[in-house]
Amino acid sequence: MREKPMEERENGVRTARLTGSLPMSEMLEKYVDVGKFLGCCAACPRCGQTWSCPPYDFDPAEVWLRYAAVTLYAVQVFPESGAAKAAALADPEIFLRPYRRALDILLEERERDTPDSLRLDAGRCLVCERCARRDEQPCRFPEKLRYSLESLGANVGALAADKLGAPLQWGTKNAAPEYFVLVGAVLTKGE
Repeated sequence: MREKPMEERENGVRTARLTGSLPMSEMLEKYVDVGKFLGCCAACPRCGQTWSCPPYDFDPAEVWLRYAAVTLYAVQVFPESGAAKAAALADPEIFLRPYRRALDILLEERERDTPDSLRLDAGRCLVCERCARRDEQPCRFPEKLRYSLESLGANVGALAADKLGAPLQWGTKNAAPEYFVLVGAVLTKGE
């Protein structure tokens, strides 16, 4: 199920909030491949540098089995003005940071309002500027630490296309994509 997006415009950027949901059985059958996506994580230069990234001391496949359903929450970010496109091209992570923070707040609210749920963020944990894992120390805020969909083996590209109607796009070194998509989720015990 996909809800009609809510759109907003500000500072040369248009955003659309997207939601979708699916039962865990469909998630596991079509969108989770732990081995494949942990292999992708292993190729990332950040692998092993944050507590929200693999390798883990638990089996990510077991996390999915504790829940019955997945609700996806996403923000689609369209840099439309020349300044927004330039900012997106110069440093996509910094350009997307305010949208990611807003999505994190929404996911935190949904998790807090839904008993026995687990939120999965749209990328690595952003609680600390420098993760304690880089210094071989335990997480400073384990109660705030959350993982991303992809770090637990989910195919975010397929979910974005199939369940949100927003296929991932990639820019080039000379041009930002038409839009970016940040996808998080809340896993719930009830359907």
